[in-house]
Amino acid sequence: QWTHAFAAAANGADESDTTTAEAYQASGKSTYDFSEHNYLFGTIDWRRDRFSGVDLKLSESVGYGRRLIDRSAHLLSAEIGVGHRSSELSDNSSESGVIGTLGLDYKWTFSETSNFQQAVSIESGSDNTYLETVSAVRARLLGDFAIVLSYTIRHNTDVPLGNEKTDTFTAISLELAF
Repeated sequence: QWTHAFAAAANGADESDTTTAEAYQASGKSTYDFSEHNYLFGTIDWRRDRFSGVDLKLSESVGYGRRLIDRSAHLLSAEIGVGHRSSELSDNSSESGVIGTLGLDYKWTFSETSNFQQAVSIESGSDNTYLETVSAVRARLLGDFAIVLSYTIRHNTDVPLGNEKTDTFTAISLELAF
């Protein structure tokens, strides 16, 4: 009935010996299935990003999820929740408050070793709405190792002056599942 997931990531980019991107993330999620298609969840997400205008973000949320499609090749889940977010901005100000969360996760398993996943998450509070969408193709290489090609879009509705509201990046990653 319980499922637990943990993720950690580091992203960076240099251009002409100048750092143009540097971000770190750690997150965890637990779900409890209380029926075939319905579950409760709890999440915690920590992010540090030197170039987004939101230097540090910590959010926690709890909520309800439902698997709308649950077949061997296709899985579509939707979630709604409530939580709290604290942020430190690049202009040395900070924000803290209650957030509402929405999530949508689609997974298409097109072979025994490969799948496509599309995840969309929204955190909305009085100070800012944060949207993240990740498109990824995953192929198992050997045992529990997989190679992942992904494209991520991160958008904040309100950032300090001089910062972009939207960041995008493409990544090729090695993933270990256990």
